Amino acid sequence: MRARRWLIGGVLVLAGAAGGAVLARERIAGAVATQALRAAGFPEAAVVVRRLDLDGVDASLGLGLGPAGKAESVVLGWSASGLMAGRLDLVALRGVDLRLRLSDGGALGIPGLPSATGGDTATTGGTTGLPAIPVDELTVEDAAVHVDTGAGSLSQPFRLTGTGNGPGFDARLELPAAEQDLAALAPLIGPAAGRLSLAGAVALRMDGFAVRAVPDGCLTLRATGLAVAGQGIALPDGLCLRAAAGGPLAIWTPGSAESIALRALADVPRLAVPAAAVEATDVALTLTGSDQRIDLAASATVRHTARPAAVAPLGVTAKAAWLAGQPVAFSATGTGPLRVTAEGTHDTATGKGHADLRLPKLAFAADGGTLEKAFPVLTGTVAATAGGVAAKGRIDWGEGAPTSSAEVLLDGVAASVGPVSVVGVNGTVRLSSLLPPVAPAGQTLAVSLLDVGIPLTDGTLRFGYGRDGRVAVERAEWRWAGGVLRAKPFALSPQAPKGLVELEAEGIDFAQLLALAAVDGLDATGRLRGQLPVRIDGGSVRIDNGVLESSAPGAVRYDPAEPPSFLAGEPGSATDLLRGALTDFRYQELRLTVNGTAGGELVVGLSLQGANPDFYDGHPVKLNLNLSGALDRILRQSIDAYRIPEAVRDRMTEFGLKPP
Repeated sequence: MRARRWLIGGVLVLAGAAGGAVLARERIAGAVATQALRAAGFPEAAVVVRRLDLDGVDASLGLGLGPAGKAESVVLGWSASGLMAGRLDLVALRGVDLRLRLSDGGALGIPGLPSATGGDTATTGGTTGLPAIPVDELTVEDAAVHVDTGAGSLSQPFRLTGTGNGPGFDARLELPAAEQDLAALAPLIGPAAGRLSLAGAVALRMDGFAVRAVPDGCLTLRATGLAVAGQGIALPDGLCLRAAAGGPLAIWTPGSAESIALRALADVPRLAVPAAAVEATDVALTLTGSDQRIDLAASATVRHTARPAAVAPLGVTAKAAWLAGQPVAFSATGTGPLRVTAEGTHDTATGKGHADLRLPKLAFAADGGTLEKAFPVLTGTVAATAGGVAAKGRIDWGEGAPTSSAEVLLDGVAASVGPVSVVGVNGTVRLSSLLPPVAPAGQTLAVSLLDVGIPLTDGTLRFGYGRDGRVAVERAEWRWAGGVLRAKPFALSPQAPKGLVELEAEGIDFAQLLALAAVDGLDATGRLRGQLPVRIDGGSVRIDNGVLESSAPGAVRYDPAEPPSFLAGEPGSATDLLRGALTDFRYQELRLTVNGTAGGELVVGLSLQGANPDFYDGHPVKLNLNLSGALDRILRQSIDAYRIPEAVRDRMTEFGLKPP
């Protein structure tokens, strides 16, 4: 404000000196003008008049404004009537170099002078006014403004043309593209890197109390090497900044409590964060506020650009608010195949911030497509057909690479991972990274059924998921039929599962195993142990030479009231003898062998060595039976008895969901 008043005052002094010396020689006029400007407070002023007549003056103006800058030449034009009215017909300045300073509070001021919102402006009726511009036509050529931010300097060339309009003044400000070092804006936006350029034209209207700015179409912002909070950001097609319909882009009212009012719209065709493989398209921003508060509303389509994408595209709406001296607070909602919400803050002074994320429960459909639509990276590898998943997480940035973590709840999930299927998966999984997803070792889930060729029920898994994309199972244990099935540690890739899962059986109650078959008249005693090697290769799961053996003698009794047709036979026939032997068979050795492919026929062989004390006087007998397919049916019948372990139930309750 003071710089503008001094400049106008200096021009009028120069005009008066020139008018008073209109009949004298040019050097006398130059000396008078120089002396007048120096007396007005510009000790470095030097005026050389090249032309002086009744219509105006053309002078070389060495006008030094001290720390505020300088002007090199001026052309003044006047008429007698204009001078009598205190106005100039023409002021044309060239070589203007204006210097400003950004204070710690974000206010612009003149170097060497205290910052002030209104300066020594006049007031009328309690309303702060702006100084009048007593010029009918004004041009400023070859000009630039330099702003010292304390972290660097911003330099913007400009051209200004304007005309008086009654009590006001209309001008056009043209801004050619000029790259600025974004690091110079650190006091306002925090640590950042890159270069920006702003180009376009703005119509200015001064009405005596405020200055209104309206872009002529679009102010184009372009950036190269842009990085904020350590993350590279690409604006390949730039940003279009324009005014809202029916209003100006900005209003400057000096002396008011909030001297600047903003309302701007910005369109960004595409914004990308290559390091995170994320891009936003069709970005629309609405910026409103003042020099004390700024509110931002935004909408965009956000995509994960990796192939395949970890998350489906989301339509995002966001809001952010900045109060002077406080971090930016923001919230966002993403909708699409899934719904995600985020809330957080960003400190522009330090560049640090965080976002808390939440995924409400996503219920899976019976066709298995819900999970793939929401998370394309799982297409062809995981299909969930029942239950649901929810998650909450956090992203932090500002020191080195961003960090992220999350907790994922699985509630009664039924799914297939390649050839392996699971039913009734319950629990929570902690992720130490979201992109890529990483689960530290020690995660525990309860599983009612894990089908790896032989269905395994009522179990718990302890595992981790690494950056190599492999699930590493540390411990897998199932309590079944009075005994335990354990898997030796193994690792598999869900994308290309291949490997050997070695299952060890111990303490299996043969009576409970057969009881699950619900076969009339069948009973047994004894305990079994052994190994079931499960080989997984792509879409194939095969059990190779599985063996369950008795750990002590026992008995098998099969004496149905109505024997099935395959045991019916004439007295003395093989089937009649088999039935007689099984009525009370005391075995010394029992051996079950299992071979076959999951989803196909399992060949289960039963070998018994022993005797029936009431059959042929207890003569030793060796029996070999084929139970193909029976074991598969027997094992599946135990699923209904499944219960979630207490430790897993507690973790689910902590997440905020009451387990079944």
